[in-house]
Amino acid sequence: MMVNAHTLIFISQIFDRDLKRRQRDWAVQQEDYSAASHLREEIGWRIADKVFDLTKFNERVLDIGCGTGFISPHLIKENVRHIVQCDLSAEMVHRSNGCPDEGVEVERVHCDEETLAAFQPASFDLLLSSMSAHWINDLPGWFSRCYNLLKEDCPFIGAMLMEDTLYELRCSLQLAELERLGGVGSHISPFVKANDVGSLLGRAGFEMVTLDSDEVQAMYAKDDTHPATFKIVSWIGWKPGPNSPKPAKRGSQNVSLKDLEQIVQDPEYHKKLAETLPPKPKGKDS
Repeated sequence: MMVNAHTLIFISQIFDRDLKRRQRDWAVQQEDYSAASHLREEIGWRIADKVFDLTKFNERVLDIGCGTGFISPHLIKENVRHIVQCDLSAEMVHRSNGCPDEGVEVERVHCDEETLAAFQPASFDLLLSSMSAHWINDLPGWFSRCYNLLKEDCPFIGAMLMEDTLYELRCSLQLAELERLGGVGSHISPFVKANDVGSLLGRAGFEMVTLDSDEVQAMYAKDDTHPATFKIVSWIGWKPGPNSPKPAKRGSQNVSLKDLEQIVQDPEYHKKLAETLPPKPKGKDS
């Protein structure tokens, strides 16, 4: 089942948040919890890697739906000073991993990441969210609340599951039910489309929105013939302000695409071309 941005506005309650809290509290207490967390660990690392690409220093950061801490272990003091971890599950927050870099302070807050009621508007320099937005009921309202938590000129970086996730499982269930029952039921939570995420970010007020899609495949059968594919959409959007990044003006490029082949083949041509470019204004980030 897929839903689009228009449909999401009219859906008030898809997920039982109290049930989701109890599921998380139970899951983190299981012996094989760490072994089952490889997907969140992978996506958490990818989110942290995007933080390294930012040219701005982030004084105060919020990890929305932190789980047991999959982003913080990869952050460094050169990018972040203080990170707040929050999650619906008190058990997960209390067991969350910190940051090995002693220059990064970690604060743990137990609150529902859907409402974000524990935080004041315009109180963060960076928002991060890794794999928790899938279970948010009111995505349009949630993106707006995230927007309000940010200061001006600050970004929101996140990732969530998207359409065609676990399509192998969905097809297997459909074939089995058709054979045994003569019909098909819904067994998998609804997923968003990548374009809908961009629309929701834009509607909330974010600018310079960038979307990426990727997939992670896990092997569960002993003979490695039954894969499980997770489709991921990641994003970065900026709350506008006087110093936020701006798109280049149409026609402002200094290099033609037809020059690319010559640049690759002739390194000296690259040097000559660089000498013709205008100097970079002082005090401006690249």
